Amino acid sequence: MNSIVNHIFVGLICFVLPLYYKFIWLPNSTKTNPKYVLNKWVIYFKIYLFPFIEAVIALALWYLAYGDIFSIGFKFALNKGSLIASLISVSLIGGMWFRFFEALSDKSKYDHIKEKLKSTQIFLPTSSIQLRFFIPMVIIGGIAEEILFRGYLIGYLSNFTSLGIALLLSSAIFGFAHLYQGWKSLFKLSIGGLVLGALYIMSGSLLFSIVVHISMNSSIIALSVLVNKE
Repeated sequence: MNSIVNHIFVGLICFVLPLYYKFIWLPNSTKTNPKYVLNKWVIYFKIYLFPFIEAVIALALWYLAYGDIFSIGFKFALNKGSLIASLISVSLIGGMWFRFFEALSDKSKYDHIKEKLKSTQIFLPTSSIQLRFFIPMVIIGGIAEEILFRGYLIGYLSNFTSLGIALLLSSAIFGFAHLYQGWKSLFKLSIGGLVLGALYIMSGSLLFSIVVHISMNSSIIALSVLVNKE
């Protein structure tokens, strides 16, 4: 992993990916743009095209370095770490969906969630065609980002520092990549990156972080659909 190609590629993840996100969203991130609602599904496609390509490149570089693409985190072993990761994952997913069902029956909770979603509402689908493009984006994006930020980046950084520092750095870079969603999202997603990275390190598998990542995004979709029914 200590090659010029890998160094350049990490630079792409750290700096080019956030800029790509920002300039895909920035010209379209206002409701005053009459083309925004019509073009949102196109933006969904574009916003995960680059990370998908980067994930493929990351897997290729990993294979060249280690000769085994599955060692990036596609293997699963039943051990203490994976059992703990399983319990944490189930708890996290359960908590996410509990919020959704709680909002269905509690008006105050619904209003609270609606207010919290205001800052990200512009990114969320408001029509059936947008939803059809948003759902695959959530799945493909969750897998691609876990390969990049947890599997590849933690593996790369751990060659130069401790695993704990590698986890912190990869989480900060993950948050920075989502700066287009605002500063609050940067801090929230950095913390989320810590949790997902901990699941990966604990279990040695990307399975848990991928499932939690996709479930987290899916619960936001469900809440968005609920709010937009008004």
